[in-house]
Amino acid sequence: MVRWKKAFKLPKETEIREEDLERWVNFLRQKHLSLPALITLEVVKPVSFLIHTVAVGLHPILSLFIGARPSTQIYEFFQNRQLMERLIQKLEEKKNE
Repeated sequence: MVRWKKAFKLPKETEIREEDLERWVNFLRQKHLSLPALITLEVVKPVSFLIHTVAVGLHPILSLFIGARPSTQIYEFFQNRQLMERLIQKLEEKKNE
């Protein structure tokens, strides 16, 4: 018998910490992708709700390839617009250094 309540249950929320944002900023700077990341984040900010919805739907598939925690962080990131703003601010700060 299939337990439908558990079939579509999302994992517990993993809060995205400041260390995660710093790690993402450092990774983007190492790969010289700060400017493309800034442009992309500014462009997708208005449709972040749609991206969040798609990421939640693809979570079971994404978690197979990249793991449960990174997959959860992806949809939590697009759910919270303040996180997007903080990442944009950090990228701009690092760009000006």
